[in-house]
Amino acid sequence: MLSLGRYGAAREMYQEALTLDGGKNAVAKKGVAMCWEEERRVKIREMALVKQRQQQQEEEERKMKEEQKREEEKKKEEEKDSTEDDLLDDFFNEVEETNTTTTTATPEPTTTTPEPAAPQSNNISKQLTKLGTPLSQINRLLSPNYEWKNLNPFYVLDIPHTAPLDIISRRYKALSLLIHPDKCSEQRAKEAFEQVRIAMILLKEEEKRKHVHDLIEQGQKKGTRDYQVSRTTTTTPTLLSKEEEEKQLQSYQEKAIMKVFATIEQKRRDVERRKRAQEKRERDQEEEEKNKVKKEME
Repeated sequence: MLSLGRYGAAREMYQEALTLDGGKNAVAKKGVAMCWEEERRVKIREMALVKQRQQQQEEEERKMKEEQKREEEKKKEEEKDSTEDDLLDDFFNEVEETNTTTTTATPEPTTTTPEPAAPQSNNISKQLTKLGTPLSQINRLLSPNYEWKNLNPFYVLDIPHTAPLDIISRRYKALSLLIHPDKCSEQRAKEAFEQVRIAMILLKEEEKRKHVHDLIEQGQKKGTRDYQVSRTTTTTPTLLSKEEEEKQLQSYQEKAIMKVFATIEQKRRDVERRKRAQEKRERDQEEEEKNKVKKEME
C-alpha cells in the first residue's frame, strides 16, 4: 500500500494490526508513523502546488494589468500627439487662408528720434487708448489657435520686434491695467493676462529677447522671398498701389513669422515626446527587472 501511495489505507491496516496485537507490534507502529509522515508530506506538496498556481495566476494577472495600463497610456499619448498635430495643422491652414495683420494697434515709434518728455503715466494712458477695450484685447489674445500665435511674445504685447525694453515694459503695464483679473471682470481675463505675463518674462531677458528678434527677422526675410516669388510666378499679375503692395508683403511676412515660431515649437514637442517615450521604456524595463528578481527570491 505504501509503495502505491495509498497512505490512508496502509495506515488503517497498520492500525488494525496494532489493535489486534494490543499495541505491541513495533513494525505496525513504525508503519503508522510512516503513513502519517507521508500523508503530511503529500499535503505540504499539494499546498505548495496550490500556492505556486496562485502565484502564477497572480503574476499573469499582474502582467495583464500592466500590459493593459501600458496600452492605455500609449493610446492616450497617441491621442494627445494626434490632437497636437491636428491643432498645428489647423493653425497652418489658418495661416494660409487668412490675410489678417498681426498687430491691431498702431505701434509706438521705435526710431532714435526722442519723444517729447512726458510723465510715464501719460505714456501708459496713451497706450491704453490705442489698445482699445479689455474685451477686444482678450479676444485677440485668446483667438483660435492662440497657443501657436502667442509663441511670438511681441505679437502678444502687440508691439514691433524692434521695441526697446522700456517700451516693452510700458506696454506690459498698459495691458496689465486693461486685462489683469483684479481689474477686469471679463470671464477670460485671467487666461488672457497669463499670455501677457509669459511674454513679458521671456522678453525681460536680453538673450531670449535677441533670439526672438532674430527669429522674427528670419521670418520677415522668408516672407519677403515668398511674396516676390508669388509676384513673379503669377500668370496674370495684378496692378497694385504701393499701399496694397505693402499690405500684401506684410501679410506674407506675418505668415512666415508665425510658421517659424510654430515649427520650432513643433520640434521642441517632438523632442519632449521622444524623451517621454524613452523614460517610459526605461521605467518599464526597471519594473520588469525588479519583478524578475522578486520572483527569483520567492
